[in-house]
Amino acid sequence: MKILITLIAGVLGTLGFNLMFKVHPKHLPVATLGGFISCGIYLFLDHTGSNLFVSSFVAMLVAAIVCEIFARIFKAPTAIFVLASAIPLVPGGSLYYTMSNLIFENYEAVSFYGKSTLLIGLGIAAGMISASVLCNMINHLASIQKHKNTEK
Repeated sequence: MKILITLIAGVLGTLGFNLMFKVHPKHLPVATLGGFISCGIYLFLDHTGSNLFVSSFVAMLVAAIVCEIFARIFKAPTAIFVLASAIPLVPGGSLYYTMSNLIFENYEAVSFYGKSTLLIGLGIAAGMISASVLCNMINHLASIQKHKNTEK
């Protein structure tokens, strides 16, 4: 039940982000779907015991690849979909506890929460970058193949 509530909260957070940044209504369901995908994969991997970096990396990688596909289908910038997909993964609570414990000079907790925040943030960034590079490589190889076929 807790996983379902977390998934619903992630989707609603993504929807709220999209509304706040005035995502075009025709892109709204797809941009929100990206948040559902990233949150669902993260929760599944976290539930199976993966570490924070792997969970956030794989969730963002899959969501970003799906968002790249959506961007081409809807002829829209990829950023509209990818940024919204990252919202459920952002380590807001962990960052809050890091800063709170830093203020109260509880350095053991700062180390714990700071490490969590850093691992999740790095996982999100690495997933976005990896998906972008992978999709650009595929597009480049496809254009080379298309060029070779037109030369014949």
